[in-house]
Amino acid sequence: MDAKPWWWKPLWIATLVIIVLSAPVAYFIQRIPLERVVIRLAPSFLMIGFAYYIRVIPSVKANRAIYIMLGACGIWGITFFGGAFLIKVLGLPKPVDIIGPWPALFLFFVPPLAFGGFMETR
Repeated sequence: MDAKPWWWKPLWIATLVIIVLSAPVAYFIQRIPLERVVIRLAPSFLMIGFAYYIRVIPSVKANRAIYIMLGACGIWGITFFGGAFLIKVLGLPKPVDIIGPWPALFLFFVPPLAFGGFMETR
């Protein structure tokens, strides 16, 4: 289980090369200011480092937390965008107009995230 496929190392190298090459393209060709290029490049490196860390140094606790968050975010996305789609298509009034802003905020954020988190732990 510890053996990596042959494309594992080239995948990470290619990912870093593509991101590094996109910075000069953004700066010189798209004329994006240098500070915006650097500000957008830093989170990319952080996310790649985090992804590499969780794949190379596996941990049961880290994997469980990641699966719970992915499930929670997935259920929230389905609930939020599905609800918005149904409200728009069916011409229903907005939930904020019916129950107020705070209850609507609670209903759209707390139960879907909790349900998705519990669903991923089973």
